[in-house]
Amino acid sequence: MIEPQARASELRLEVRKEDPSLHFYGDAKRVEQIVLNLLSNAVKFTPAGGAVTVTTTSTPAEVHVHVKDTGVGISPEKLDQVFDPFFQVESQPIRTTRGTGLGLAISRELALAMRGVLTVESTPGAGSIFSLSLPRQPAPAAQGS
Repeated sequence: MIEPQARASELRLEVRKEDPSLHFYGDAKRVEQIVLNLLSNAVKFTPAGGAVTVTTTSTPAEVHVHVKDTGVGISPEKLDQVFDPFFQVESQPIRTTRGTGLGLAISRELALAMRGVLTVESTPGAGSIFSLSLPRQPAPAAQGS
């Protein structure tokens, strides 16, 4: 869904498929909504020629989805505010469209409702990594004889 937007912005979009047996507790539609919002923001704040990468990792207790970009990054003093409703990081001239400032706030609330968390790490000028962590569910037992 985000590929045409990334292509139009001259960005490399990479999805690293990890272990397909990873299962999480949560609503698949809400997870899709969160990841789509993270991808949309990554594309919006990454200059042409940059990259957006999606990876998954896991621990025995959690599954993590990471959206990493090579965009403008977020200053340390604004990092705590990015999940606040209506907060918008100013980043002209990269940003060509304005949003409502609700996407990350809603995404964090959706993550919390699924007993998960949404976090961010960022370095100004080097990009950001947003990570969605959800409780891990054991893989379904194989149906046997």
